[in-house]
Amino acid sequence: MQMKKGPQYGKNQWKVRLLTTAVWLGIIAGLGAVVFVGKTKVLPQVRILMGKEETEEETEPEETVRESESKETEPKETEPLPEFRLVDSDAADLSGYEKVGVMLAESGSESIVGYAYSTDKVLDGDRATFWMTDGLTGNDGVRNVLRFTLSGRYKIHYITFCLGNWSSESEFGSHHRPKGLNISAGGYDENIIFPDEMKEFTVEISNPAITKYLNVRINSIYEGGGNTCISEIGIYGEKVPDSE
Repeated sequence: MQMKKGPQYGKNQWKVRLLTTAVWLGIIAGLGAVVFVGKTKVLPQVRILMGKEETEEETEPEETVRESESKETEPKETEPLPEFRLVDSDAADLSGYEKVGVMLAESGSESIVGYAYSTDKVLDGDRATFWMTDGLTGNDGVRNVLRFTLSGRYKIHYITFCLGNWSSESEFGSHHRPKGLNISAGGYDENIIFPDEMKEFTVEISNPAITKYLNVRINSIYEGGGNTCISEIGIYGEKVPDSE
């Protein structure tokens, strides 16, 4: 038997639909609230974690840079500079060093090897022979430079000098003798004043630099009447390998 739908049924149907819609809106609102709450709870944590990770990644290079900068700005240890000084020849111990060979000896007066008074005479080991100014640059020898090219790279520790003409005591007094010498080696130099005596003098170089050259310049003289003379110069040091 088929029942007829009356006015009461239509009214109830509208209420059911309204209730159903309300239920679905509630469900949707609830889900939205969960998502919103989830976002408010989760996102800040993600941001905090990401912020921490980004901070760590950003600060580590900065610390590394600061460390490298501090290392570069720290004063580096430097070796003491060479010091030239006149010492007592009897107290100087040259036995631990070799006598340095010289490849070339020149001077402002002349540079002809084998000439009677050429620069190589100060290296021949004979105190009776001597280098002497030739008069072309002045008999007094002031501003004259003796230049020595060594046979290798050396640390020069001692330089010995026999200043003047040592062929005899009378010749020593009758010629000019160097008084002040400027000695330069390895880019460093010093002015040394020598007594006016017929004796061997020794100059010590502490903390010597590595060099292949030695220059000796006459700054002043003791007057004796003739040209300025130097009888012997000895160079003592330790050879440095080319690899250093």
